[in-house]
Amino acid sequence: RTAVGLWESRFCETARAVCDVTASSITQLGANAAALRELAEARGNLATRIIVDLTLTYLVILLRDDDPAGARACIEAAKADWPRELPPDMELRSLVARTQIALYEDDPAAAPLTLDRGRPQVFKQLWRFGFVRLSWAWWAGTAEIAWGESGPRLAKLRKHLRGPGGLERGIHDRLVSAERALAGDPTGAAEAIEQAWAHFDGSGHAQLALALRAFVSGDPE
Repeated sequence: RTAVGLWESRFCETARAVCDVTASSITQLGANAAALRELAEARGNLATRIIVDLTLTYLVILLRDDDPAGARACIEAAKADWPRELPPDMELRSLVARTQIALYEDDPAAAPLTLDRGRPQVFKQLWRFGFVRLSWAWWAGTAEIAWGESGPRLAKLRKHLRGPGGLERGIHDRLVSAERALAGDPTGAAEAIEQAWAHFDGSGHAQLALALRAFVSGDPE
């Protein structure tokens, strides 16, 4: 338990900036990412600088600049800067980033995190960490929804969401909504989306809630 706590707090400054994804604006996220990167470079902390790039910098390039190719180049450059084989936490972030870029480009077949491909070894290695299970459920579920695949597979994925937290429950209900939509139950799907929205909003993930609203309404604003 102590080891898990230490590992999950290893990049606390990065984690704080990640909160901007769901609690602030992409402009603020860009400013925080740049400040964290500058601080890491000033301290000579290569690991933290790479984590910032794999977690935040590529996301700013992707969302603020609408530049998937630049985001992908950022990931590859960060990985190349590490002088040895990537440690599991960096590899995990790389997989998540590549999946997000593939989905941004509306190309779920290119996403490395899918149910068809199974859990990559790095996810199996780190499965005891709650945020790893959440990452897998969120991104594999998103790719599955983008593909319009079967409800039973989404139901299987939901079993990984064990905790009572608002974020976990929101992801769970988002998958329930997709299952119901695929089963031809638009009313049930809408109810589950409302529940997911409430869980995201109530747990401090306002931007996720707004994004969910925009997705359902078809209004990007």
